[in-house]
Order: sequence, then structure tokens, then C-alpha cells
Amino acid sequence: MNPAIRHQFLLDDRWHFLNHGSFGACPKPVFEQYQFWQRELETQPVHFMIRRLPGLLQDVRMRLAAFIHADPDHLILATNATSALNMVIRSLPWQQGDEILSSDQEYGALRRTWEYIVQEKAVTFRPLRLPTDCRDEREFADCIWPEITPRTRAIFLSHITSPTAVRFPCETLIQRAREENIWTIIDGAHAPGQLDLDLSTLGADAYAGNCHKWLCAPKGSAFLYVHPSLQDGMTPLVISHGWGEDATFVRSNEWYGTQDFAAYLAIPTALDFFRNCLGEAVHQDCIRRAEAARLHLAERGFTPIIPEDKALEISLFASVLSSSTAMADEVYETLWKEHQVEVPIIPWQNQNLVRVSIQTYNTDEDWWALAHALERMFH
Repeated sequence: MNPAIRHQFLLDDRWHFLNHGSFGACPKPVFEQYQFWQRELETQPVHFMIRRLPGLLQDVRMRLAAFIHADPDHLILATNATSALNMVIRSLPWQQGDEILSSDQEYGALRRTWEYIVQEKAVTFRPLRLPTDCRDEREFADCIWPEITPRTRAIFLSHITSPTAVRFPCETLIQRAREENIWTIIDGAHAPGQLDLDLSTLGADAYAGNCHKWLCAPKGSAFLYVHPSLQDGMTPLVISHGWGEDATFVRSNEWYGTQDFAAYLAIPTALDFFRNCLGEAVHQDCIRRAEAARLHLAERGFTPIIPEDKALEISLFASVLSSSTAMADEVYETLWKEHQVEVPIIPWQNQNLVRVSIQTYNTDEDWWALAHALERMFH
């Protein structure tokens, strides 16, 4: 941990903050730029919204598109990955009897979205139990492909899973699905800043990612990529001035009414901060320290979801606390109130998991405090 970088963040030093993965943490220079744009708006609201904003948003999309290797005309800004994926999931032309294959490691809010679609469209959502330690793209694809049926219309997966902190190597699977005219919808909420994204190569039909997590942009900044073949069928979450016969994908979704666009406009500053302060060397250091934390917990009886002999690829991991999902809220509150440790406790597959995120501001004392607290609570 670089102390100089630690002081770039606004986090309260009284807590051991091991939960960057949930909402991120915004560095001071990025937050200052966010506030700058809020002040710019209030200085002359009409001039800003009508004359300046369209060009500013285009500049943001251009910068972001270059970072994730996507065509900016196929990319829109969104407040978060969940709302972005809701638009895709609710817009696609589902037919009664269609089947969506997924995993048992998906984010809970989007599981709710699929439950809604199941009720509304009479489709089937089928989560599969997938391995947590598969690194090979073809092997991963082979785990899912035998489950494909003539009814399979889409595959929905996380690029990095929320409850288990596992990277799904879905590249080969996406290629096979495209050959069979099966849609692929990827939840990349945790991926920007953790993975070197190249959406042009990945080839997913829809991909959403958050900027407020590992890119450290302000809350309310995310993106959605949609393949050109599906864009005409996308219905905006809000029908507003941009929608109409001649509207493009971007224009239909750029303006949902009066809102604070400052989080979007601060994305370029977040990208600059990421490049200058959170680059590959820092990321690899965070991964090494996450591995040390995972081993430290494993030595104390908390089994990691990804086996210890498998090196981590990302700087977050999950370990098993107990063989029951009872008391998850109580464990979370005790860690926070009595030990000043902020970390999520996640019920999954009849187990309670602890998901640890390591960012550059974390010290070894943070995960030592977690390990000490868990030992007192469970041993």
C-alpha cells in the first residue's frame, strides 16, 4: 500500500474497509471533478443542459469506448449495471417457452429481474451449478454447452460473480453462442478496472459494467454496450425527448429527463486516476495481497471458494464462514459495530461467505483485523 495513494481517498480511517466491491470508493481528485460539474450546471443550468451537455457526454463516451475497446455509437452511459441490464432483459423479444441459461452465482437484484420476466413472458430461467475454479475458456464452455436445448434463447452470466468473486472465462462460450444464434448477456459490474476489457473481441450481445466500483468513479456512473443487431429493439427505461422514429441507440437513451449528469462527466477523470495511480503494477500488488489474505483466513479454518492452489486473477475473493446461512446479518453487524470491519457476509448455497476486496488503500492490518474478529466469533 502506498500511503500517498491512501490519503487520496475520503474513507474514514476508523474502519477496516474491505468492501470496495460493493459500491467502490471515490478518490479526492475524482470527487472534486464531480463537484466541479455540479457547480458548472448550477452556474447556468439552461446553457449547460442544452448547449454544453450533448458534446460533453459524447466526449465521455469516446473516452470510455477507447478504454473498453468498443464502438462509442454502440455504448450508452447508465447509472448502474443493474438498471442497464434491466433495459436489455425487458426489451428482448421473448417468446413463450424460451429458456435462459445462467449460473447459481448471479447477483441477487438481477435474479429478481429474471423472476419478473419469467412471470411476464412465460419463459424459463435455469441457473446451473458451475465450477468456481475453472480457468480454461473451452473447459468452461464445455460445462454449459451440454445444457443447451432447442429452447435456449439466451445465456446470462457475470464476468466476475458478486457472491463468490469468481471470474467466468466466457469468451469461447460467447463465440459458440453467436454461431448458434443464442444471445449472450453479460453482467460486468465488477469487471472494469479488474479485467482488461476488449468488448470488440469478447463479442457479447449485451454487456454492462460499473465505473463506480474498480474504476473509482462517482456513484451513478456505468455503461451499457449493445450489439448493433439488437439495438433497434431496445426500449429505453424512460421514454423522453430522444426517442422517436429517427432516434439512434445513443440518442434514445442519453436523455431520461432532468438529472445530475456530474457522475458521468467525472468518468474521464476517474480513467486518468486509474491510469496514473491504479495501473497494472498496483493491480498486481492488490492481487498478491488478496492472496495473502485468502491464505491467512484459510490457515484459520475459513475455506476459500477458489482452492488455495489456484492463484487469484482478481483482487477480491470469497471464503466460507459456516455451513449455514443463518445469522448472516448478525455476523455482518458484529464485525462492523464491535470490530470496525466493513465486509459483506453473503448467504450462498446453504453457506455464509465472507467476500473480501483489496484496493490500493488497504493495509495488511485490515485483513488481520478481519481474521482476528472471525476467529473470536467462530472458534
